[in-house]
Amino acid sequence: NNVVLRVNAEDWAGNTASSEINLSIDVTRPEVILTYDNNNAKNQKYFKEDRDLTVTIKERNFEEEDFFLPMTIDGEKKDVSLADIRDGKYSLTMIADRQDTEAKVEQRLLDDARTITYKIGFGKESAADHDYQVAMKGQDTAGNAADVSFAEGSVAPSDFTIDKVAPVIRVSAESDGKDLTMTTDP
Repeated sequence: NNVVLRVNAEDWAGNTASSEINLSIDVTRPEVILTYDNNNAKNQKYFKEDRDLTVTIKERNFEEEDFFLPMTIDGEKKDVSLADIRDGKYSLTMIADRQDTEAKVEQRLLDDARTITYKIGFGKESAADHDYQVAMKGQDTAGNAADVSFAEGSVAPSDFTIDKVAPVIRVSAESDGKDLTMTTDP
């Protein structure tokens, strides 16, 4: 990231000029790993408890406005940036503020080991049931697309339901003096 290009020139008459520019050369794709804390699903995709998603991004030239969670919640599609979630512009809960291993390092001195972590809660926004479809996309400031993967052992990582509401059962009975008929409404 700390490349300096210096150019010195001299014409035939002996006039000189020089110029200097700082450059960043980045050909490395950001690495993103998505990890859930709750992988205890029933019937492959139904979770009785909230789920927290940890987003871990390894990238030197990172801007949170360039990383998005394209998602659908209860049929409503959104393309939400990490910045929007952190700023409270969307109903998801930021469990822990952004952690950056090189937060206090000057931009030109950042290295490829820089890791940024977010923790986002699903199901915390209400006590109601919600259906989620979640993905991740992004790019670094040089335009290199992120390489995104789910952590090994992830259960239903991209399509799941948080189901915290117990079923309601209503029983009614009728009798004509001889037979008793019962019906239920789940």
